[in-house]
Amino acid sequence: MNIDQAYHLLFMGALIIFAVLIGVMLIRAVIGPRITDRILSINMIGTMTICSIAILSGLLHEGYLTDVALIYAMLSFVAVLILAVMYIPAKSTREKQQPEQGKKASAKSAHKKKPAKSSSEEKQTKEEPAEAQTGMTQGNETSTAGNPLQGQVPKTPAADINSGKQSRAKKQKARKKGKKA
Repeated sequence: MNIDQAYHLLFMGALIIFAVLIGVMLIRAVIGPRITDRILSINMIGTMTICSIAILSGLLHEGYLTDVALIYAMLSFVAVLILAVMYIPAKSTREKQQPEQGKKASAKSAHKKKPAKSSSEEKQTKEEPAEAQTGMTQGNETSTAGNPLQGQVPKTPAADINSGKQSRAKKQKARKKGKKA
């Protein structure tokens, strides 16, 4: 067995493996439970096809097949990009819920970052809270020394967070009632 036969055997083996993997990804594209699984498998099929064309280019000693592989790579990229834009929504429900969770996190972090109060500050909070005067909670004092606005977090009333939970619960109940009917 000379070197040319060894390369021929290697290229043919790689092409067979890629053909099997393309078949598996085709099945995944059809069965995939989510749209993202389908888009990902189509992208994998495109990538394996590009590799197969490149291997054929080496096997057949044809340079133009490399150009075909590059053009196919560009087309595959654009196709996956269009599929992703068409089928994956811009604002998912997870992103809509994150601002509400962000309010909770900022309120919790504001309480954790409060510096120790001196006796004069305690008197001021008993009379009228400083947070009520500014509408802002103070962050770390060392970071606010240079810039008075740096480190301040907007005050989040608990009523806003609770109303978000209640409206979400109402929507879920309405959906359940709609399914039962």
